Amino acid sequence: MDKIPLPKAIDELKVLVVDNQALIHDLIKSALLELGVKQVSSAQNAFHAVRLCQQDTFDVVLLAFNVSSDKDGFHLFEELKHNNYIGDKSTVVFLSAETSMELVNCIIELQPDDFWVKPLDASRVQQRFNYLLNIRRKLHKVMHCMDNGDYAAAIYHAERSLKDMGVAEYHPRLKRMIGECLIHLREFATAERYFSRLKEEYDHAWVHIGLAKTLFRQDKVDEAELL
Repeated sequence: MDKIPLPKAIDELKVLVVDNQALIHDLIKSALLELGVKQVSSAQNAFHAVRLCQQDTFDVVLLAFNVSSDKDGFHLFEELKHNNYIGDKSTVVFLSAETSMELVNCIIELQPDDFWVKPLDASRVQQRFNYLLNIRRKLHKVMHCMDNGDYAAAIYHAERSLKDMGVAEYHPRLKRMIGECLIHLREFATAERYFSRLKEEYDHAWVHIGLAKTLFRQDKVDEAELL
């Protein structure tokens, strides 16, 4: 197992804020500067956000739900993930004034690291950002291994992290990562059993999708189509 580098210091982090409200950018940037974050970039629409991600790699992305008229935050999130601008080591926060059940369900499925309800205030931003930094440190080994394709090591560190109740709200994400690692390792039968157990625990789309992937990889097409 290769030596894993230490997590980045706070003044080394690169943060991207994607929101169509200039006041939000000013508030977040000011709050983060007080914490010691020196590199905060801003985008007021989806197109600009993609351009910035093409030019640089961001450790933390704060993404508004209503980011622009042509693309909402969820579609932008999926695009950034698809193009690997957001990876396993990225911290993603959704911003929204809306708290409808539909929105909450979408957030549960996409599994961002946090959800901040507008209007924001500086003290709350700093409190949640510090919390997220603490989580980044605790999950750093898992995310580093995933990002570097060392899936066996990622499973090892994820299973250790599942024993830490300090990151209990991230346990579903860790379990999802373990399942994805098993698929990457082509351990399809083991992954099938793993996702089948998770289906008893979580009624989330990602569990059904993961199970379907394992079945298709084993040519169990009929079983997969029944999900």
